[in-house]
Parts: sequence; structure tokens; C-alpha cells
Amino acid sequence: MSFDACQTATSMGAIDIALSGFSWKEDRAANYNLSDNYHTGDPDEHILITLKENEGKYATVDSLKGLKVGAQIASLQEALVKQNLPDSELVVVTDLTTAIMQLRNGGFVALAVHTGNAEAILANNDDLVKSGLILECDDKYKGNVVLLKKGNDALTEKVNELLAKAESEGLYSKWYAEAKSISGIEVFYDDGNEIKPESSDVGSSD
Repeated sequence: MSFDACQTATSMGAIDIALSGFSWKEDRAANYNLSDNYHTGDPDEHILITLKENEGKYATVDSLKGLKVGAQIASLQEALVKQNLPDSELVVVTDLTTAIMQLRNGGFVALAVHTGNAEAILANNDDLVKSGLILECDDKYKGNVVLLKKGNDALTEKVNELLAKAESEGLYSKWYAEAKSISGIEVFYDDGNEIKPESSDVGSSD
């Protein structure tokens, strides 16, 4: 299910909750129940990626004036491109796989993504690099939330209890490190040993 379709399905009650790296946004707060904020611990930034042949070329706002920049539809990055790059032309895409193809085919010169997605994309695509530009983002948009249908307060309370439990047990960083490793990103413990995914207990509950 696509990013925007997850939101539509939740608002219609076709699904109970949606987890897809959603950030807090005014329109989401008005139309959904949102869980408490959770964060994996990685730098919570929104950046641009571009073709390696353009490395260093699109590191400033001025360098992107009059040029097309891509962002996933209904995402925070879409709003941040409008806010940070008012003189660029926004091109919305349905999913990041399609976006990467469009970037390679010249549909736009750079793609706005969260750093977590950027790391996974760059680990598996040697022809892409970070542009060097970090999009300005208000603190209230940082971290992630779970989307629930508006008015589903009992389930929202339960979700918040589980999020708090995962936070208290230090599970976010563990799960995220394993997910990054599976995605092909090199992840290391403080002692320098590479993290190897341990799927046996991931997602387990008492």
C-alpha cells in the first residue's frame, strides 16, 4: 500500500493503524488520532539526494532556483520543499522506488527524503549521493507518530502504552539498527563490531 493510500485507508476505517514513518503535521492532527512521538535515534533531518555526477552542484537553495525537485506525495518532505525551495518546481511522486527512477531519468535534479531513507537508498545505489543541502524543519515535525482513525481513543491509548514500553526497554535503537543492516547499511556497535540482524526476538512481546 502506498504512503498516501495508508492515510486514506486509516481515515476510512479500512485499517486500524498506519505506520510508515509519519511525522506530526497540522492536517494529520486535524484528521487523525496521532500517537505519542517516537524516534529511532538517528539524525532526524530531511535532505536532498542527487545523481553522483551532480555531486556538490545542488548544495544551496540558490543552486536549485528554477529547477525541479521531487518529493513523495502527502509526505513532510513535500511540505518542506515548498517551504525551503519556493523558487524550485515541486514534482510529487507516489513512492520512492518510482522517485529514484525519475531522478535517474531526469524528471527532477534532486529528491527530498528523510536521512533514514537516504541512508538505505545510497547504500544500494552507487550512482546517487547526498546533495549537501539540509532542509530546515521545525522541531514539532521531528520524530514519528502512528496514525489512527479519528476518535479511536481506546486504541490510541493502547498504542501509546506500547510505544512507552518499547522506549523504556531501549528497543527502538535495536530494531532500527537491525533494519538498517538488513537494508545494506553498515552499522556498528560502539566497540567497532558490525551489527548482525537477530530476527529471532525482534517484534516479540510478553
